[in-house]
Amino acid sequence: MAPPKITVLDSLTNSQLDKLIKISMEAFTGDPLSDAMTAGIPKLKEDLYRLTFRATALEGRIFVCQDNRDIVSVAACFEPGFKFLGSEAQRSLGLYKLLESLPEETRQWWNKIVSDDSSPYSAQSYVDFSQFSGGEKQEKVPECWTVVVMATSVSEQGKGYGTSIMKEICKKAAANAKSIRLNASPEINVSFYGSLGFRVVKRTEDESPSGVKLVNTIMVWEAQE
Repeated sequence: MAPPKITVLDSLTNSQLDKLIKISMEAFTGDPLSDAMTAGIPKLKEDLYRLTFRATALEGRIFVCQDNRDIVSVAACFEPGFKFLGSEAQRSLGLYKLLESLPEETRQWWNKIVSDDSSPYSAQSYVDFSQFSGGEKQEKVPECWTVVVMATSVSEQGKGYGTSIMKEICKKAAANAKSIRLNASPEINVSFYGSLGFRVVKRTEDESPSGVKLVNTIMVWEAQE
C-alpha cells in the first residue's frame, strides 16, 4: 500500500469542497466553538465550513492527506501576510449571507467576542464583521502561519494522517523561520498539537450565547534556529 500523500490543492472542485465539509462536520460534531458560532444549526455550520474552505482556496492554502486517492484529512491555513476573511474577495464568498442567517443573539456575539483582537478567537484571524459594508478595510495581518481548520475523517483518526499534514505545514513554516498559530479547540486537541511541538501561550474561558462554556487554548509552534 502506498504511503499517505500530502498535497496542496491549487483549485477546489465542488466534489472536493463537499468532501472537506463532510470531514469537518463529522470531526467537529459536538464541538462547542463551531456550534456556538452557528447557534447549533447544522445547515449554518455547513455554511461556515463552506465559507472557510472557499476563502482559504482563494488566498490561503488547503493541505490534504490522501490515502488511495481518497481525501482523509485536511488543514486550511494562511501564510504570513494573509488573513482569514481579511479581504472583501474572501468575505464575498458567503460571509454576509451567513451573518444574515444567524440568530440576532449569535450575530451580536460574533461582533463582541470574535472580532476582539485580544480574544483567543483572533488566533483564527477573524475580523470585525460589524464594520464591513461591502468595502475594503485595512486590517493588521499576522506575521505567522495561521491554521483555521484541521480535521481528519472520524473513521481514519489515529492513523497519522493529521500528523503528516501538520508536519508538512511545520516544514513550510520553518523554511522561512516563521511560527504557526492556532486555537486548539476542542480541548482534546491540545495534547495532539503538543506532541508536534506546539506550546500553549494563552488559555481562556468564554461563554456562548446559549450559556455553554468555551475553553480556548491558543498554541504556537516556532521554527528552531
